[in-house]
Amino acid sequence: MLNQGMTTTEETMTMFEFYKRIFATLNDPYNDQEWNGFVYLSLGDKKPSRDEDYQNFYHIQKYDENYIKMGGKRYGLLIERSEITSDSLEELENHLFEWIKGEVGFNDYRIIWGGGVESEFPDYDDLETYYKAKLDLSLYGFEDQCWHNEAMPHLCKPLDEDKAIRFWIDFKDHKSSDLHYDKKEDETYLRYFVECSEYGDYDTRQVAKNFETYEEAIHFVKSLVKSCVYMVEWKEGYPENIPPEFFTLKDFEGEEWNFDAYSLSVDDIEGLLIGQSMDSVGIGERITITRMGDI
Repeated sequence: MLNQGMTTTEETMTMFEFYKRIFATLNDPYNDQEWNGFVYLSLGDKKPSRDEDYQNFYHIQKYDENYIKMGGKRYGLLIERSEITSDSLEELENHLFEWIKGEVGFNDYRIIWGGGVESEFPDYDDLETYYKAKLDLSLYGFEDQCWHNEAMPHLCKPLDEDKAIRFWIDFKDHKSSDLHYDKKEDETYLRYFVECSEYGDYDTRQVAKNFETYEEAIHFVKSLVKSCVYMVEWKEGYPENIPPEFFTLKDFEGEEWNFDAYSLSVDDIEGLLIGQSMDSVGIGERITITRMGDI
């Protein structure tokens, strides 16, 4: 049996050097801006921090969308003062590693890349919780759809060709979070986020809700799978500019909803048709509940 990373024929034996490809945002020492692209690390190396210079690593730059819209290529590679650009990352990787082979002297290479939290987020610090969520939601059709270009790992349940429920689980240490790294000590860390929408389209969101604890978040995700979504607008008796919030029937059954004060019941809400609203008036208060649709 051959060892991993080694192939052989009767005459030759080839050793592979393994590298992992990681998307990173790093410091550009030549310009007063961030550098975005892929760096190629040995298997034991950790993802570099934002303040490290990109030139310290084997790298391929990913250009921003404005540059691409103006007719530029998607990726760029600079080797010994020669710039190569291409829309194919694989093409530039071939150029890069042919050059590395000549410089370092190894025979061949393999780049580790693939789906899954450990590949896409090699420095993620809470695999235990992530895999617990994956197990808890496996019977509901959720899949690992992690992608390195996103802020955190997530699990996804496709609902149709475009829409899906996504359960995002941020880093355990908020200092590693792209979104909450500057959280103040007295602020709550809402590291779990649940949404139902088309990918990356905020205008299609039926649900968008943050949670502090795993227990709250997983309960909400499960309730969404076979549920309806209702939008609550806070009107009279509430501060101005409070954004609408989204709830399920399961949420309305909680003790925090005192529907007696509004002469209202969960059955009344369940009876709403899609797109239909009702105003509920309490003492000095008024809210509007609208059924947005089925999940």
